[in-house]
Amino acid sequence: MTYSLLVPTVKDVVEHYTDLTGRSAMAPLASLGYMGSTMYYTELDTNSDQAILDFVDTCKKNGIPCDGFFLSSGYTSGSDGKRYVFNWNKKRFPDPNNFVEELKQRGVLLAPNIKPGMLLTHPFMKDFEAGNAFVKTPDKKGYEVDQYWGGDAHFIDFTSEDGRNTWNDFMTKALLSKGITSIWNDNNEYEINDGQAQVAADGLGKPIESLKPIMSTMMAKSARKAIHDYNPNVRPYITNRAGFAGIQRYAQTWAGDNRTSWTNVKYNVPTILGMGLSGVANQGCDIGGFDGPAPEPELFVRWVQNGIFQPRFSIHSSNDDNTVTEPWMYPKFTSYIRDAIRLRYRLVPYFYSLLFEASTKGSPIMRPLVYEFQEDPKVLEESFEFMLGSSLLVANVLDKGQTIKSVYLPKGANWVNLSDGHYYDGGQTIQVPVDLHSIPMFLRTGGIIPTAPGLMNIHNQVIDSLNLLIEPSEASSFTLYEDDGKTNDYQSGNYLTTNYQVSSSNDGVVVDVHNAGSYASKVKQFKLEVLCPQTAPAQVSILGKEIEQFLNYDKFVNASQGWFFNGENRRVIVKFERPSEADYQVALNFKVKDLISI
Repeated sequence: MTYSLLVPTVKDVVEHYTDLTGRSAMAPLASLGYMGSTMYYTELDTNSDQAILDFVDTCKKNGIPCDGFFLSSGYTSGSDGKRYVFNWNKKRFPDPNNFVEELKQRGVLLAPNIKPGMLLTHPFMKDFEAGNAFVKTPDKKGYEVDQYWGGDAHFIDFTSEDGRNTWNDFMTKALLSKGITSIWNDNNEYEINDGQAQVAADGLGKPIESLKPIMSTMMAKSARKAIHDYNPNVRPYITNRAGFAGIQRYAQTWAGDNRTSWTNVKYNVPTILGMGLSGVANQGCDIGGFDGPAPEPELFVRWVQNGIFQPRFSIHSSNDDNTVTEPWMYPKFTSYIRDAIRLRYRLVPYFYSLLFEASTKGSPIMRPLVYEFQEDPKVLEESFEFMLGSSLLVANVLDKGQTIKSVYLPKGANWVNLSDGHYYDGGQTIQVPVDLHSIPMFLRTGGIIPTAPGLMNIHNQVIDSLNLLIEPSEASSFTLYEDDGKTNDYQSGNYLTTNYQVSSSNDGVVVDVHNAGSYASKVKQFKLEVLCPQTAPAQVSILGKEIEQFLNYDKFVNASQGWFFNGENRRVIVKFERPSEADYQVALNFKVKDLISI
């Protein structure tokens, strides 16, 4: 069947395409944190578990947030060194249950690697054969054998109910029973050479060549079912290396094994942008490069500064020079890495709201400029600058040794350089000085960005304070999404949307706030940071009542409510506790006081 999408904009194409293929799954909130990973630890002779716990502790020691760890397949190695899925290596992980619990106490989820090819020497082979779990030979008289990582292997048939059930039974025993709720599906491209090998196709019986593309998608769907069957209210977090159209309904994806180079840090960007236009909003690349040598310091810093904007943020490595890529691998540069990752954590409420938008409209999280500015012909082929949501333009430094960055600002909006507050007209290229700390970001006029100050661990911290950065010169709105971030209660309506509608005139700025939903937000304290390039407010009111202005910043910091004008960045900061009303209004009066008339 062929579909034609006759719609006027790129946004419409993506929305209607995801009407057909499905919208991105709502992953747990903590999946937006930093996910540590490396093959190095799971290849140690012994005590891999302690190496990973030490990694988490070292992150904390260095002030680097971390909420998860992708566990590479070395945890399944047998005595012959080969990978045997679901088979814990007890020299490396002597007590998996305790290991998972230790990570949880530190606020870190574990996502173990599993692979659908099972070597013929696998210790559980007879059980899987008895479960009728594998792709069959063309004559259906035996199980197909093909080369896999480590030797000859059979392959799980995820189009077979027997195959799915047998696989999920072992997943439950080996992983889910230990408290694991996140699964990393790897090496699942199904490169079976004989296209006539037979799969069940849920009773239809088909050659593998006709169904190979959906095997990886079915693997992700199977994992979601296993987690749901084991604990129906746990929200799964699935990551897949491969997938067909619609994979976004079940899993986050990543771009496979990239190599350490400046070329890859740069071209990872259009890879993710293209995936977003293909309906896969929750996507990322291995930060720092998966294989090759360790990234040089400048490359590593720039890769992290770029990676923090990817929906999946994981530094992952299998370096070929006996090194392991860790945030602190270059002590003189650790502060740059730490600052970038902390910026990522401040943006978590923005990311989560964009993930909600992806789950309801299909919108990409990282967006090519053409997605937002289709009428500007100069952005049609721009591949390296991008929008994060509709409000923030990111123009990362992606080339070695740059001290000046050329940035094109699309026509259709004006732009604020967040590093210095300078306004620029859209439709021009500007030259921005950059150093190693620079992450060039530009706020769109009308932009609204919610942030979480001080967030260091999503699992163990409650986001009880929220800042909203607002550029008010154009009418705009933004919907903040909140739920418990962990369960499936949101599917029953237990979530909260807060719509911020901003309008402005010569007399002032009005922010109308409308809350809808049954979820009881944990946010108790708000700060609105409103850009005021020309005039400071004369007064600020909430629910029609004027609130106190502070001229002394220290007194403002200690107050629960009030406002302060920061002349350095020309922002008014309005601080207040959560009103009890579902709908309320914050009004900024910009009428200039006449201080000298009689």
